[in-house]
Amino acid sequence: MNILSIFIASTKVYLTLSSKQISKTYDFSFYPSFQNANDLEFLITKFLESISLSLEEVNILPITTIHNLKIFTKAPRFISEELETFEDFTYIYFDNLTFYSKQNISATSFGLSRRSDNFISNRSVYASGDFTGDVEELVYLSKSITQNLKSPHRKVVIGGDYFSSPEIPNEYKMNLLSEILSSGFYEIFFDLKNEFPNYLNLKNSTSLEFKLPEFEKFIYLISSERDIQLLFKKEGILKYLEMVKEETYFLHFNELESIQLDFKGKEISKGSLTLDPEFAGVFIDRRTFANKKENFGVESFRKVLNSIDKNNDYSSL
Repeated sequence: MNILSIFIASTKVYLTLSSKQISKTYDFSFYPSFQNANDLEFLITKFLESISLSLEEVNILPITTIHNLKIFTKAPRFISEELETFEDFTYIYFDNLTFYSKQNISATSFGLSRRSDNFISNRSVYASGDFTGDVEELVYLSKSITQNLKSPHRKVVIGGDYFSSPEIPNEYKMNLLSEILSSGFYEIFFDLKNEFPNYLNLKNSTSLEFKLPEFEKFIYLISSERDIQLLFKKEGILKYLEMVKEETYFLHFNELESIQLDFKGKEISKGSLTLDPEFAGVFIDRRTFANKKENFGVESFRKVLNSIDKNNDYSSL
């Protein structure tokens, strides 16, 4: 039997078709705020026709972030019902309208205005070739983060349209991640294809075994309001990173470099590890949560950009 997991998100619908335990994911632009169940059923029917399948040959399993659209009489379960505790990582789904995690920071709409929703949706469809920095509506998301999450794991996987969009500069993503997560030392991965919700849906709805999606390595995030010590070692060269409170820093990686990091701090514990050069680098944030939230929107992002530009002379050790 073919199984079709349907994940309805804020701007797209993700279809994962499983046949004989081999899964493949497809995504289509779809805005539930402006469309209805009939539109989605038409899309799914045409998709199945394109791969020579009929509705009768498929078991449909819908899930969603927030929009309760019945699909062929089936009401979708919400993604919060699918999330579970994992032994080695924390999963967070964050998009234009919703924020989900096992800890449930927020499982409701952020309450974006229709103007905001239109702006985000239109930008997804009609994205410009070059990023202009005109992101007043996009960074509105940070206003809705009133508390942050303490992950029990160093590894954190982030899904959602904001972080999978190539339109958003990495500095903006780093800033928002530092707002989402409380103080700590994290290895950040992205679920760029937003495959994990469908993976969980298939795993939890059937007795079959499915392969875990591959996640993209992004950055190491070190966030601490208290004093921390970072000592970088490379080929006998030692470099201690001196950091000022309320500043942010970014250490770029050279893919050929092998760097050892010794770290110590009350909020990041104590340890040593060899940094993985497949990550883009280390983002260090010494700001308090209150300071991060003091200036909402574009201005707070500009401060981070200026701070990184001022504190980026550690790119080669």
